[in-house]
Amino acid sequence: MTEEQIKAVKRKHGIDSDFILFVGAIEPRKNLARLFKAFDRSGLHRDLKLVLVGPEGWHTKEIFETWEGLPCREKIRWLDYVEDADLAALYSGATFFAYPSLLEGFGLPILEAMSVGCPVLTSNLSSMPEVAGDAALYVDPLDIDSIASGMRRLANDAELRKALAERGQKRVKLFSWERTAREMIAIYEHARDIKSRRS
Repeated sequence: MTEEQIKAVKRKHGIDSDFILFVGAIEPRKNLARLFKAFDRSGLHRDLKLVLVGPEGWHTKEIFETWEGLPCREKIRWLDYVEDADLAALYSGATFFAYPSLLEGFGLPILEAMSVGCPVLTSNLSSMPEVAGDAALYVDPLDIDSIASGMRRLANDAELRKALAERGQKRVKLFSWERTAREMIAIYEHARDIKSRRS
């Protein structure tokens, strides 16, 4: 992905500065209300935008109310669906990928970010550490100060970003798409078994 391609995609989607990227459905388990508050508290909105890519999901009232109440709300850019090529450019062009999710079966966007050398900040719980290994900066997703501190650290430390990007590109090679598909199928089957036992 060339710099010119990245710039063209940024222009296409109205992104006129460096940015932090989030990719995923807009729903409670993605922890966006805390991410917004952490972005505001970090002070990074003076220089960076927070760009969100993903469809609106369920129970979004608190998420949008939090956004509307933020002084920095104009620095948060909402995108819905973007084409795969554009998404790859956004991952490639982001300062880092922020994914402080509360619960994931697998966390595929982490691998997507790592595959193009985008540094990752993510949660220290659920499946995120299993996916990211030593290739991410971990935060407590329930602690806004922890998220804000991690965001500041990653934004201000170019060497750390470089190290995480390099580790991420090595890490992602451990996950073939065949293996990823098998793991996703196992997760769905497990969820189905739990549902059937409850019914």
